[in-house]
Amino acid sequence: STGEVSALAHRFTDYLARLHHARADVLRAELFKDGGWPMHVDATGEHGRGTLFVVLAGWRKWALGAWKPATENAELLLPCLRETVHRFGAPCAQSDHDK
Repeated sequence: STGEVSALAHRFTDYLARLHHARADVLRAELFKDGGWPMHVDATGEHGRGTLFVVLAGWRKWALGAWKPATENAELLLPCLRETVHRFGAPCAQSDHDK
């Protein structure tokens, strides 16, 4: 049934997130070997369906984190960015705006 497929999809994404968090130290070491990682962020939303916010390691194009905040409000996104830096280290690049 579609309900069972949805339940299995949710279970899969939960397991994948747990594995991703459990192996963050290995991923962090690989990013360090690259000389660091430029942080790329993107958010997209559909009216009434929330927002998908993703942080990517730019050179490798690895998704380091993904969240579904209610809006693109900075108060909701900043903890996601901090969590990513905590797990994978500070990015090696910043925008001219931050300098």
